[in-house]
This record gives sequence, C-alpha cells and structure tokens, in this order.
Amino acid sequence: MEKRIIYKTKSKTQYYLRAGTGVLPLEEVEYNKIETERLCRDGCVNYNRGGGCPPFSPDFDSYLRRFPNHKLTLFWVAVPIVSIPPTICSQKSWKIPAVFSNRMSVTAVDYVYKHIRSLEDAKAMLWTGHCDECKKCIFKLRDGNGLVDGVKPRCRHPELRRFSLESTGIWVNKAMESVGSYIDWWWRDGNGVNPNGKLVPRDTKAICGVIADRSMESDIWEFWRIHKQFTIISSKSVTRRRLYE
Repeated sequence: MEKRIIYKTKSKTQYYLRAGTGVLPLEEVEYNKIETERLCRDGCVNYNRGGGCPPFSPDFDSYLRRFPNHKLTLFWVAVPIVSIPPTICSQKSWKIPAVFSNRMSVTAVDYVYKHIRSLEDAKAMLWTGHCDECKKCIFKLRDGNGLVDGVKPRCRHPELRRFSLESTGIWVNKAMESVGSYIDWWWRDGNGVNPNGKLVPRDTKAICGVIADRSMESDIWEFWRIHKQFTIISSKSVTRRRLYE
C-alpha cells in the first residue's frame, strides 16, 4: 500500500513524497547473509566500520529463531524524481540528486521509525543504511588491532543500535517485490532522463522494517495521519514540473 504525503520540513519547505507499507511472514523473507555481507565488504565504505553494519550485524536466522510465527512489516518513504528541485536534478553527476533524495527520504522515515520503536508490540526494528544514533560510532575509533584504548569496543547504546535490513542478509529488492513495490537504483535504472540526458530512477526509497506478532501497518498509517509535519493527500497532481516529460 502506498499513499501520497506532503512533508513539511522545519524550514517550512514542502515536498511531495510517497509513504508505503507491506507485510510478510518472517518465514517467507528471502535472505542470504553470506552474499549480502560480501556485497557490503566489496562495495561499501562502512563495512567493518559502523556498529550496525557487517560483520557486526546479526544473521536474519537469529530473528527467525527468536520470533516464530511473527511478521515483518516493511515501511518506507519514497522521494519521486519530480519532487527534486530542477537545479539539483540537472547536475552533471547523478550523485548530487541521489544524495539529496536519500537524505530527504531517510529524514522523513526516521520520524515513524522512532515512533514505532517505542511501541510495546515492536519486538525488533530494522533500519535503512548504516546506524546513525551516535555522532561518532565507537567502532570507527578502533586502532589497527581493533581496540579502543586497549579494549575491544562495545556499542554505547545497544538498545538504540540500528541494523539495516540488508545487513542481516535480507534481499530487500525481493522483499519489496513481494509486497508489490520495487527499488530503482540511481546508477542503473531509469524511466526517463533529466535535462542533461542522464537516466534517472522513478524515485529514491528509504526502507525500514519492524518485527511483531501482528501487522503494524495500522500503527504506521495512524502516525502519518496525526503527525504535524506530514499530510496524507489524495490528489495525483504535483506542483513541480515533470523533469522528463
């Protein structure tokens, strides 16, 4: 399920976004910790540096053992390409609009993440990307021997520690397909071109998950409905010009 929302930032700027949810039984989630960890190791600067990233993240197997007959409720925020200011989207490098849209989607989804985390029924939370609870992760302070002040580091806030979906081995693209959605990649996908002729994706998504013995969709949509910085809208129209029409 997806709905259009308006996100009003603290600076009063309004952006057209989409929020979505979907539910999967834990037993139906496809995962491969060995392969996703390899991809992290080969392609991400946060590998072995962030406390919420591999090799410090748990295997999804551990969630299956701890929470039999539970459900994974996915929730996400998508930033459509039409919501990115033309001055940003028309840059020569795809990394500039990618970073802009990623930060916006992560900032928006963080509001609902923190709310759902506070609910009693939420047994475990899964974040999007690296853990950002601390300004400076203690795992990034390790010396060449993997120690901090001569001691093996431990997370300073384990109750807040954020493991991403993919860091546990979940194939997030397959999970999204299972709930009727998709993931586009800035460096690969596109259904249109920006003014410089570069391929662009349909949107950028920040995707999180919550494990509970029931669907948490109603709690998530209630949050979007009542939070003062978000407004659920029904209109299909957008105010920004379509960049690739």
